[in-house]
Amino acid sequence: RKRLAISQYELGKKVNLDQTLISRIERGARNLKADEIVLFAKALEVDISELLDVSA
Repeated sequence: RKRLAISQYELGKKVNLDQTLISRIERGARNLKADEIVLFAKALEVDISELLDVSA
């Protein structure tokens, strides 16, 4: 999100989620649902794998 220089509010509009939920997701207080991962990847112009922690 920061790479694209968009606010939490702007990202929320793109993925149809409230800014407070975006904040909780970024802080790790809420996990993304499977369908949301796809929306976030498209909105952030990244591959889905970049949103998933596959290093574990």
